[in-house]
Order: sequence, then C-alpha cells, then structure tokens
Amino acid sequence: MTLSGIYTAAVDRIVDGKHAVLLVENDEGETIDEKVVPVTELPEQAQDELGLVSVKFADDSPIEYTYLQTETQKRRESIKKTLDHISTPLSERTEDE
Repeated sequence: MTLSGIYTAAVDRIVDGKHAVLLVENDEGETIDEKVVPVTELPEQAQDELGLVSVKFADDSPIEYTYLQTETQKRRESIKKTLDHISTPLSERTEDE
C-alpha cells in the first residue's frame, strides 16, 4: 500500500533510541501500515511511546508531522482506564464495570 495524504499515526515504540515505529491508522482507527522513522523527525512532544501525530505522506514517504496533544491525552487516559479495569480483581468490581 502506498500512502499519500494525511493520516494519524501512533508512536508504538522507540527502537535503540534512534528510531520510532509508527502505526499508521485509517479513519476508523485501524492500523493499516507500519513505518520506521528517525525519532528526531518527530515533534519533540511525540518522541515517546503512545504519542499521536498527524503525518502527511507523499509517495509513501512521511514529509510533515504534527503532534496531536488532545488526542494523545485521550488515548493515554483510555489505556490507563482499561489497564486499571483489568487489574482490578472481579470481586472488587462494581456492577457497572
């Protein structure tokens, strides 16, 4: 698949402190591609795992990044809530959990 246009991507992991693995998402939030880019190309705020960026692609190459602060915060809160939920013993959960 050749990417062209603007997509959201999640920083999945940082490898060797030099490369970021981006999971590129479609409009439904499903991962459609994976790209490895130098960490230094990303906005400073996005240079850690779970950061979200808007990426402009031209001929499958990322050419511009924008940090998505609000979306990153929402995703981190959602992940924390899920992790808190699954780490709570069943006997301690309320009826609406």
